[in-house]
Amino acid sequence: MVSVLGGSGKIKRFRIGNALLGLRIFVAKTVYTWGFSSFYDRDNFERFKKGDYWSVYHYPFFDFDGAKFVDVHDFGLLYLGYHAVLKTSAGYHLIGLLPMSWYQVTKLMFEALKYGLDTKYLRISIFRGYCVLRYGSKGKKKKPELLVVTSEKKWREFIKSRTKFLIIYETTNW
Repeated sequence: MVSVLGGSGKIKRFRIGNALLGLRIFVAKTVYTWGFSSFYDRDNFERFKKGDYWSVYHYPFFDFDGAKFVDVHDFGLLYLGYHAVLKTSAGYHLIGLLPMSWYQVTKLMFEALKYGLDTKYLRISIFRGYCVLRYGSKGKKKKPELLVVTSEKKWREFIKSRTKFLIIYETTNW
């Protein structure tokens, strides 16, 4: 067995014949926080529950950890039109203010990888069939701060619509 200290976890490597198996163990604190789900309205949420995934409408949500503001904002201008950019402790959240089908959202998420979309966020969102973005604080990290909104009217409509889709969810605080 070989032990290597790297990053935020310890890597354990085991030799099995000519193969090398690596295992990294992390310890993270579980926290609960407020978030928005991406469903456009109650009707679309009900259709989702009945198995109609691809044509259900969502507000497009994106989580860009470690990306540059200019890349996130450029992606929003190029692909979303009306949008909002929020600053988080790890990067930026991008919210499209015009709903689109889940099929369109997932296509855009793959395009957003070129701009720094968090791959873990992509995997979790596709597995769930909808997106969630943090709105509340996360442990000692403050809640996301609104930096840019391209339409105050669309932003107010979005915020008003989210009162029905505000959820408490479990996440980790690294």
